[in-house]
Amino acid sequence: MKGLGCTGHIDLSRIQNFSKTDVQAKVCAFLSTQKKAAECKKENLVLYCGFAHGADLLFAEAAIACCVDVVAVLPCEREEFAAEHPDGGAAFWRALEKAKDVVIVPCKEYRYLGVAEYIVKKCDVMLGLCDTEKWREVEQTGKEVARGGTFDVLRMAKKAGKEIVLF
Repeated sequence: MKGLGCTGHIDLSRIQNFSKTDVQAKVCAFLSTQKKAAECKKENLVLYCGFAHGADLLFAEAAIACCVDVVAVLPCEREEFAAEHPDGGAAFWRALEKAKDVVIVPCKEYRYLGVAEYIVKKCDVMLGLCDTEKWREVEQTGKEVARGGTFDVLRMAKKAGKEIVLF
């Protein structure tokens, strides 16, 4: 099995010139290539996703559209997490019903840290959707970041030797 993880901003307006349609097309093209490669090796391709609104759901929706198995990794019970979504959880529930599995990884100190650690552990490749200029700054300066947030997840993945693909 080949595992993909994903991370990204909840607020996609932070990304300069962001176009959901363009990014979804790029993600789908990448996933299709990865799926074909996995099938040639007789492996299953799985996306481990935190299902937060914004980038996570964009990745989940793209994976579902490309017939890639998705595992939802949540920081709390489904109903509680759905309530955190701005649309009342409608997009969350639509994607969640198509997930292959749901794993709940609560973390008391930092809300998303347990989710991030689980996803990094399971993945071979980490997909990121973020402000790439800010990521370069964080990477170069070692600037402190929010535990379990996008840049923290990318830093964990890099430290763990995972391939990182940014969109």
